[in-house]
Amino acid sequence: MKVLCFGDLRDKGIPFCRQYIHKLVKQGEFPPPIKIGGQRNAWVESEIENYLKARLVRRDEGHTKMASSG
Repeated sequence: MKVLCFGDLRDKGIPFCRQYIHKLVKQGEFPPPIKIGGQRNAWVESEIENYLKARLVRRDEGHTKMASSG
């Protein structure tokens, strides 16, 4: 299992600040981090990849609905 630090999230295409990520986690809309020691958090890479794939599916479903209604 590979974990990502906050800076690695940007490399994966997640441009959010820490506060916004915390808000999304609290709302259940973003994978929660794991504690890796002290106050250090990290995210499981596969969970971040699944989050991004789900966002693509939502986008594509929206395009399909728009194309079929027009």
